[in-house]
Amino acid sequence: MGRFLLSRLLSLAAVLVLVLTMTFVLFRESPGGPFTMERSLTAEQVAAKEAYYKLDGSLASQVGRWWMDALRGDFRESMKSRNFTVGEILSQSLPVSFTLGGVSLVLAACGGIFAGVAAASSRNGWTDRLTMMGALLAISLPTFVTGPLLALVFALMLGWLPVGGWSGVKSLILPSVCLALPYGAYVARLMRNSMVEVLGADFIRTARAKGLPERQVVYRHALKVAILPVVSYLGPLAAGLLTGSVVVESIFGIPGAGQHFVNSILNKDGFLLMGAVAVYCVLLVVLNFLVDVLYCVLDRRIRLYE
Repeated sequence: MGRFLLSRLLSLAAVLVLVLTMTFVLFRESPGGPFTMERSLTAEQVAAKEAYYKLDGSLASQVGRWWMDALRGDFRESMKSRNFTVGEILSQSLPVSFTLGGVSLVLAACGGIFAGVAAASSRNGWTDRLTMMGALLAISLPTFVTGPLLALVFALMLGWLPVGGWSGVKSLILPSVCLALPYGAYVARLMRNSMVEVLGADFIRTARAKGLPERQVVYRHALKVAILPVVSYLGPLAAGLLTGSVVVESIFGIPGAGQHFVNSILNKDGFLLMGAVAVYCVLLVVLNFLVDVLYCVLDRRIRLYE
């Protein structure tokens, strides 16, 4: 266990260093820049701004200075949102995206697993066909279609929920459902296929031969094995959901972090981009580590190497 944890920590550090360094290099070597886009600036003014943001000198020195600041917890000032640091921008928007993404993840996971198990339990029956047709429909419709439809029906026509904004629990329902629908459909299809395969295994036939109730066979014996592919899918999915969805946040007017991910690229705001990439990278590696640990809990045949 100790060796496994150490290797994971080292891989986390290596991935972070590699990804963030490559991101910085691509940001600096790509055509244009955050200051050259301002046509009123002269070459001397651009050089002064680059010196202010510590972007002068060789590329290696720029990377080194950024890492020195980052290791001290200073991700520098945003190049477009003047007088705001990257830490201040992300600390305001990430909690909103974490809340929205967390609720959406729970809805997608629970709803998808339940639907997949129900479909597999009645294989080739009406429940199976209707569930898979609904899942295919949810996957086929993009969020920029389902979002306005949900707002039209439940907010404008029925008046049950607010159209948008971030003012309470009610304002969280529509965007969470909209964001969870396609991913819950993927989970349902993945869970259904895995459960069908497991229900045909030898140990399931043995459990049925012992006279166990079908519900106990499905939820106590088959589910723990069939859910493993879903757990693998939920790891990277959680990292994507927790860091924000620019489409859903834009539709419902939610001040999350998704817009900063996109705007940092469009505005050539390299420091904000570095902060956003760092958050996503850390979440991805940590959640994949938790997936490995959860694998061992669900399937005792899997062991962490010593």
